[in-house]
Amino acid sequence: MIPGIVARSGVVGTDPNFANVVLLCGFNGANGATSFTSEDSAARTATFVSTAALSTAQQKFGGASLAVNGSSDYVTFPDSADFFFGTNNFTFEAWVRFSNYAASQFQGVVAQWGNAADRAWAFYAGANLLSFYYGSGLGFANVCSLANGVWYHVAACRSTNDLRFFLNGVQQGATRDMTGISLSNQTSTIKVGRSSTSEYFGGHIDEVRVTRAARYTGNFTPPGTAFPRS
Repeated sequence: MIPGIVARSGVVGTDPNFANVVLLCGFNGANGATSFTSEDSAARTATFVSTAALSTAQQKFGGASLAVNGSSDYVTFPDSADFFFGTNNFTFEAWVRFSNYAASQFQGVVAQWGNAADRAWAFYAGANLLSFYYGSGLGFANVCSLANGVWYHVAACRSTNDLRFFLNGVQQGATRDMTGISLSNQTSTIKVGRSSTSEYFGGHIDEVRVTRAARYTGNFTPPGTAFPRS
């Protein structure tokens, strides 16, 4: 095998930021499976809620993705100090494909968002917006164009005091100022496919990656293969 090439589900190369990856989910497995272990170094055990399951009907890379129904489905991972960001840099990203997109509905991609007293952060794609919220419901939202039946790469990236949103590698809207904003340390689970009680994602989610680093500070070409696993 050529050095630096990983022959697994189309994964190519290595990631210089892999030590900072705290959640990595390719959601590969048998159709209908309800077990999964994250592919970051922590190997976190997923809990599938309601009818959430792996699906081979759609995938961006590999053989499957996470299928969620937009009303009750999501996946959780246990809380960890890894998800306490404070004022540190971060990148939240995923490939998403809507099946019940509505311009009026926020749809949670990945979040640590519990009850009103236990909200750390949440990344959304929906309502013609890419959004990032924190704390008691404060946050930022930039306009973008989204539709059903299309795979999109979505990302939110903090670099020092700058927050940027990207759709398919193109920055959406203005850079937002996060000067003085520190994300809180909370104990709720990490959710994929949901944020608050009514903000569920409907469709398929693939290649979720959360990194304690700023990966994108300008326009970029979205990955053409699954994220590196090392």
